[in-house]
Amino acid sequence: MSNTLKLLLFFLSLGIFSCNLEENYVQIDDPEQLKLDSLAQVDKDASLIKDFIDSVGLENVVTISNGIKYSLTSVGNGVFPENNNMLSINITGYYLNDTILSIFDTNIKSVAESYEIYLVTNEYAPITFTYTSDGRYFGLNSYHGYLTTIGLLKKSIGKIMPVIDENGKVTIILPSGTAYGKNGNLNFPEIPGNSILIFEIHLLKIRK
Repeated sequence: MSNTLKLLLFFLSLGIFSCNLEENYVQIDDPEQLKLDSLAQVDKDASLIKDFIDSVGLENVVTISNGIKYSLTSVGNGVFPENNNMLSINITGYYLNDTILSIFDTNIKSVAESYEIYLVTNEYAPITFTYTSDGRYFGLNSYHGYLTTIGLLKKSIGKIMPVIDENGKVTIILPSGTAYGKNGNLNFPEIPGNSILIFEIHLLKIRK
């Protein structure tokens, strides 16, 4: 076989191979770009959180693991939770992103009605759970069971609740990466991607 014919067959095979590559090509995420995107979102979250804290005047903000922050907004009667106490709380959740701060859930009927997020299928009553230091029971047995799927929120509840006394209030802020991340939540409650979550919690009752 002549060298010319061999080269011709070689280039033809390259052409066929290239066509197959194009047909079977699947887009994959670049790990380095994902890392850069994540770092950029962390910076964006930090800026949004700072602006929020300043705008509502939160004081004595404490940062715990994973950049999660909390601020005690009201003190109660001086009685604090202990392991295996039964706690009853009210909770209201908001999401914050580049363009909006919006309430997405509450167990308080009057608040749900005033913000037009009332659902007849929801239960509007205090959420009761057994307190443990890892927060494992937080959100169970309620119509707000999605709370149990946010693992770092449960762990934060475990760390934060012992410093809140009965009838006290706390605001907890979760950076987007500790909540639903870039994909958001498509189920109830619907939350856009890259949203910071803010929870206002009122500790109503401690049963020892």
